[in-house]
Amino acid sequence: MAKRWVPGGLDSAGRRREGARPLQGAGRLKRASAACPAGLAGSLHDADDPSTSIGAYHYMLESNMGKTMLEFQELMIVFQLLHWNGSLKALRETKCSRQEVISYYSQYNLDERMRSHMALDWLMKEQETPGIISQELQVALRELEETRKAGQELRFYKEKKEILGLALSQLYSDHTVISSSDDHMSLALRGFH
Repeated sequence: MAKRWVPGGLDSAGRRREGARPLQGAGRLKRASAACPAGLAGSLHDADDPSTSIGAYHYMLESNMGKTMLEFQELMIVFQLLHWNGSLKALRETKCSRQEVISYYSQYNLDERMRSHMALDWLMKEQETPGIISQELQVALRELEETRKAGQELRFYKEKKEILGLALSQLYSDHTVISSSDDHMSLALRGFH
């Protein structure tokens, strides 16, 4: 059985792993918050208040104890995507608490089903603002290239590209029959380069 990364540098049996780097836990989060300049950190109590961003992050850390760093990173990307496509704002308007949203999305992987749901959100936005999917896709491709050149993590930008490409594919399949997804992309990206 493969050892799983457990925050705090412990293996699945609770033993300290050699060279293990702990996931930023509650104590470290509070210490980091205290070290920030006053205008950036907020108060030390923010980590315990789930209505604040730092409190939501703290809650995510605590609720994901025992998961691997990759699983936690995927969850963070899911929340970046939900913020980007406006779903978090919509959930906030329906009075869902951050804990409820985190608990719900913690159960799911970033897979084709989730991408399809996000693509549907973009199709609804396209009905309100024609051309927005193509515009967002151009921005996403530019961000992906800039991030790649900077040597930074690409997953968020790749996921944005996939979601928008899927939405665009669905949009064009509803209106015309085109033989491949490359044709969809080329239609959307005229003028990108």
